[in-house]
Amino acid sequence: MLTRIQQILYDIKLKRYRTTNLDSLPDNHFQNIKSIGVVFDATPDKDHKPILKFQSNLKAEGRDVSVLGFFNQKEEPGPQPFSYFNLEGIGFALTPTSDVAKQFIEHPFDVLINLDYNCNTTINYISAASRALFKIGPATGNPNHYDLMIDLGDNYQMEFFIKEIRNTFNLIH
Repeated sequence: MLTRIQQILYDIKLKRYRTTNLDSLPDNHFQNIKSIGVVFDATPDKDHKPILKFQSNLKAEGRDVSVLGFFNQKEEPGPQPFSYFNLEGIGFALTPTSDVAKQFIEHPFDVLINLDYNCNTTINYISAASRALFKIGPATGNPNHYDLMIDLGDNYQMEFFIKEIRNTFNLIH
């Protein structure tokens, strides 16, 4: 639960970021996608396998894929096959302070995909602050920070969410 002061500081930081980037996208943006960033809540282990499969499939298509997981816990999760940070890597305003998260935010991905359907504030901030040209996220997030939102209603499952993103991505590609 956010304290009132944390929420105010978080909102101030979040307001600095653009709403959409659609006007500045080149006409052939979707045909030339090379780099994709994927951010997700890594706390539930059950989501790791479908996300790593998604990463593998994108890499098989010749794309450069970076995956960043956020563990909503203080304990170190141990070795992981993706970049990550935990509660030790966020500041008082619930924004990332870890180097790995800051580097992810600063990377100019062609596409950023937020796979956190539960709308974690830290992951939402990463999505908003990202320098990605095009941002895809769940309809549960802030509509001002995504170019495309996917709505699953109450039927959320990671595999289905990824499938819907792939289907939508293929339509616009």
